[in-house]
Amino acid sequence: MVLVDEVRVDDGPYSIVAQMVVMPRGITVTAVSPNYAHLGATAQAIPRPESDRTATVSLLCVPCHRDEIPAHDIAAALATRFRVPCAASVGLHVERATEKDLRLMMGSVRTLIDRLVDCGERAFREMGQR
Repeated sequence: MVLVDEVRVDDGPYSIVAQMVVMPRGITVTAVSPNYAHLGATAQAIPRPESDRTATVSLLCVPCHRDEIPAHDIAAALATRFRVPCAASVGLHVERATEKDLRLMMGSVRTLIDRLVDCGERAFREMGQR
C-alpha cells in the first residue's frame, strides 16, 4: 500500500485538502475544505469491464449536504483511469454558497482530480503496476 502525501488546491475560499491511499486493487480519497472539515458524502466507483466506459458509482449522502457531485466525480475519474475500485469521502464548505461559488468550487474539484491522477500514476509506478 502507498499513502500519497497530502494533495492541496489552494483557491482561497474554494481550497481543498485531500489524502489518497493507493493500494494494488483500490483507492480511497478523503477531500475536505481545510477550515471546515466534515463528511458530506461518500461515493464508491467500480470500473466497468469495458475499458472505454466510465465507472459505475454508488452514493451515500449525509442529509442536508451537497457533496455528492464532487464525491461522484472524484471516485468515477480515479476508478475509470486506474481500473480499480475507488471510494471518495468529501466534505466541502462555502458559507452561504451562491451558484457562482458552486461553479468555482467545482473548478477546484477538477484541479484536485488532475492532481490526484498524477499522484495515482506515481504510486502505481512505485508499486510496479504501471
